[in-house]
Amino acid sequence: MTGILANLETNLRKAACILLVEIIGGLLLFFLLPLFGVERDWIVLFIWTVNLPAAWFLALAARQQGRNPWFYGFGSLPPLLALFNFLTLSAASRMQGNAA
Repeated sequence: MTGILANLETNLRKAACILLVEIIGGLLLFFLLPLFGVERDWIVLFIWTVNLPAAWFLALAARQQGRNPWFYGFGSLPPLLALFNFLTLSAASRMQGNAA
């Protein structure tokens, strides 16, 4: 696998894939649900449900980097904070990779 995700740790790579599915799935549901007569309220349920494994993998990545996994795990429950925590942990991972 080449590209941006290839240089990340395993848990960060899994979290990135889940966050990507979350964003693309949310956008697809936003446009497709009204075509079938379903209200858009279900999108919030989808996004928060799909975000749970992302928060788990971000907590594992934080533990691997020597950070507090509880802080990053519970802090990643809201989807926007999960994206922010992913960016923070991936930047720290790259910094550790460059130092080694």
